[in-house]
Amino acid sequence: MIVVAVLMLVERAVGSINTVKDRKFLRENPKPDTVEGGDNQALLDWKNRRKANKSIGIAVLGSLIRLIQFISFIIGCIFIFGIYSQRDQCDGFVFWTSYIYCVLSIILYVFGVCILGCVCCCLAICNAAN
Repeated sequence: MIVVAVLMLVERAVGSINTVKDRKFLRENPKPDTVEGGDNQALLDWKNRRKANKSIGIAVLGSLIRLIQFISFIIGCIFIFGIYSQRDQCDGFVFWTSYIYCVLSIILYVFGVCILGCVCCCLAICNAAN
């Protein structure tokens, strides 16, 4: 659990690096005004410079940390469900807190996947209709 907490802190710190870089870019390079029907080359150039300002390595590191967190969550849930029959040998508060956390998290993950699937289906239907 301590490792997961440390990973959460590291993930937040790594994620904030690109946010800070983006804020600095926006402060130093304000978004150019666009004119309807006019030349938007300045806006396209600004968007490309903003995209190039972000570090790909930091984004990959953040994704790797999130993947490790998710894997540790799955391993923790397997461990908690695996010791369910031996729960009387564990501290009751720690076991039941972990058990309820795992159950609620799995329910939220399943609910989130269902919502995401519905949104993707709706988008596919709307795009097929056009």
